[in-house]
Amino acid sequence: MTILTPRQCAAARYGLGLSVRNFAPLAGVCTQTVIRFENSESGTVSTRQAIRAALESLGVEFVGTNGVIFPDSADFKPTGRPKARVEETAHAA
Repeated sequence: MTILTPRQCAAARYGLGLSVRNFAPLAGVCTQTVIRFENSESGTVSTRQAIRAALESLGVEFVGTNGVIFPDSADFKPTGRPKARVEETAHAA
């Protein structure tokens, strides 16, 4: 198992549509812990393991030191804040 990097954490969280505030409870850590980890290489082994386990439980896979693979399923629904929905409207001429 490779070590989770701050870059991978931020990319995975962003790709899942999770804010730090929404993600931290899933990992069982406080928001400041996630922020500090993503901004530096610091973080205890247990913190890195908790963050990685939370992301993997959401279907994320990590490859090497920079790779992130997201779930490829029609049933996959990101958690956290919803993406903006764009609706087309017909304009009367």
